[in-house]
Amino acid sequence: MYALRIEFLKSKMEVFDAVVVFISFTIDIIFTSTHGKDLTASFIGDFIIVLRLWRIVRVVHGIVLSVTTPIEHNLEKEKRHREELETELQEVKNYVSALEDEILKLRGELQKHHIPVEISTVVKKVHTSSE
Repeated sequence: MYALRIEFLKSKMEVFDAVVVFISFTIDIIFTSTHGKDLTASFIGDFIIVLRLWRIVRVVHGIVLSVTTPIEHNLEKEKRHREELETELQEVKNYVSALEDEILKLRGELQKHHIPVEISTVVKKVHTSSE
């Protein structure tokens, strides 16, 4: 409660956990001070066991959260990175397409003026793969 301050009160599970701990502690003090062997004492003992089991569940839940939260954060980070890369890839494809169009126009101009054009091997591969 001290470390999280107001954030502690925003989490219903943390508040519920604090109530369980407080009740368990209170009943434990009452139970150990009375040492009664009647039915009420037996019920209180069983209740303390249930509350302590609840604490185990909360500890396991905390461990699971501590493991899954960073993983989820990394997954979101990787998704954003992938979207950025996909956007960049699309921009590069658009740029290459514009360059190919410009090359075709320039070739057309060269052919119109009867200037021989020698196509390099790399350009042939790019041109045939785009068709």
